[in-house]
Amino acid sequence: MNIYVLIPLVAFFICIVLTTFVYAQSHQAPINRSFIRISILFSLWAGFDVVIWSPIEPQWIVPLMRLHAIVYNFIGIVFLDFAYTFIPRKRDKAYWFFLVMPFVAAVVILGGDAIVAGYKPVYWGNAVVAGNWFLPFATVNGAIPIAFATFLLAQQFRTTTSTLERRQLSIFLVGTSVGLVLGFPSFVLMPHIFGINTLPIHMVGLIGFLAAVFYAITRYRFLAIGIHDIAQDLFSGTKDGVVILDMNNRVVQYNHAANQLLSLDAGRSFAKEVKTLAEEIEYARDPDDVEIRLGGESEDRILSVSRAPINEAERQIGKLLFIRDISPQKNAEEAVIASNRELMQARDDALQASRTKSAFLANMSHELRTPLNAIIGYSEMLEEDARGAGKAEELQDLQKIHGAGHHLLALINDILDLSKIEAGKMELYREQFNVASVVNTVGSLLQRDAEKNSNILTVECPPDIGTIYADQARLKQVLTNLVSNSLKFTENGAVRVEVQRTKDGGRDMVVFRVSDTGIGMTREQLDNIFQYFAQADPSVTRKYGGTGLGLAISQQFCQMMGGSISVESVVNQGSTFTVSLPVASKA
Repeated sequence: MNIYVLIPLVAFFICIVLTTFVYAQSHQAPINRSFIRISILFSLWAGFDVVIWSPIEPQWIVPLMRLHAIVYNFIGIVFLDFAYTFIPRKRDKAYWFFLVMPFVAAVVILGGDAIVAGYKPVYWGNAVVAGNWFLPFATVNGAIPIAFATFLLAQQFRTTTSTLERRQLSIFLVGTSVGLVLGFPSFVLMPHIFGINTLPIHMVGLIGFLAAVFYAITRYRFLAIGIHDIAQDLFSGTKDGVVILDMNNRVVQYNHAANQLLSLDAGRSFAKEVKTLAEEIEYARDPDDVEIRLGGESEDRILSVSRAPINEAERQIGKLLFIRDISPQKNAEEAVIASNRELMQARDDALQASRTKSAFLANMSHELRTPLNAIIGYSEMLEEDARGAGKAEELQDLQKIHGAGHHLLALINDILDLSKIEAGKMELYREQFNVASVVNTVGSLLQRDAEKNSNILTVECPPDIGTIYADQARLKQVLTNLVSNSLKFTENGAVRVEVQRTKDGGRDMVVFRVSDTGIGMTREQLDNIFQYFAQADPSVTRKYGGTGLGLAISQQFCQMMGGSISVESVVNQGSTFTVSLPVASKA
């Protein structure tokens, strides 16, 4: 056996190993499938060389030489297919021409004497045994497509901006050069120029080329896992910037959006801008999500940068930076913050003004109550004198003075209560007292008011209703306000006060209901009835008077005592106010 058979034998096993490895890793990736086709073809080529360099029977030589030549004629197209797949490049007319020609060569070789003419069993070599047919086939199916593929890869190397792709292409080109340099002596120099037996040195070049391609697509896996085309489309289509860095923060690849987002300063290169950005992220408190403000010639730009590792075999080999321009959102947030700050200042100013108003009202209320009490006191004394002297005409005038004084005092008391409530200084004086006593007292005090509008006031309170723990004065004020309103808005009708004990959620409650047959209210009026200074209708204010404070203050008192107040009403049929207070109020 010729010792040189070891060269193609080793090449054959290397091709098988590489093919198996890449197929097991990812045979679905386009670039990997192209590599597998090259590796399979090279393994067939090396296998035929092993057989031909081994002792074989003469009758097998011609068939093997035919198959060997057919395999060789497909080398060019599989390499060209690899270049088209990697770039990537659309399959054009040139590709389809080179794809058809190997099949033409196979037909000629199998049907004619393209491989057997000039066969000399003294030594091996396609260039020697193929005769005149071999040279045109070798040129069209071998030299030209390989040269064209090499040109395409070199052109891509010159134009690409991806550092990763340039590294892969440089390895491809070096491997191709090694294969051509080592194949030249085997195919041309030794048999045609020196006329000596050719040696399978081309197998060394073949393995060198294949190993280079294998190293490139496995070492730089990003373009070898079948997402090259998809990644390019995503990179170019997304509005967010994407930058791939190696472990030294050097740019491997980036999209157009990243270039637009980071190229703010004409005096700095993109690579320097990215390196500065990566260093800032390293020192950030949360390096996986950082907000960075970059200054440009026109305006500052706020970027949100998130980072993700690129791992391979549990080892980090790079980083992904995702960059998004959040300037509009940040500007909107800052505008909202500024607006909120202004609103808070306006609120504080309004609260301060309200507190000032409340303090003023409280002081003025006290100042007004002193002379009013004097007026009410002197009017009462004068009433007694007039009644004793039988001066009926003067008595009516004095009674009007007395009533106006009481009315004005009630309004001032309401304003004083309102100011205390708004200032948060209203305090309750809780005590245990008999409910029936308070209700009957209110009924007796307002019986005279009922007669003014020809109303009938009825009080229905069981004598054994029991006691309640609450503010007696505030409860009396609430009931007085409700009954007075009912009497004021009812003419020639009836006003009824009902009291009963009940339970609500396990708590003992006392329920007070004040119902009348008066003018009633609409749904729109009911929605505003407990607002400060609200009246059912402007015409009501003109006809009946009032400030619109009584019900709002009554609601506040009920809530402060742990209860509630509600109302139901029908226009021209009357209204019913319901007050619910717990028997044992919380302090």
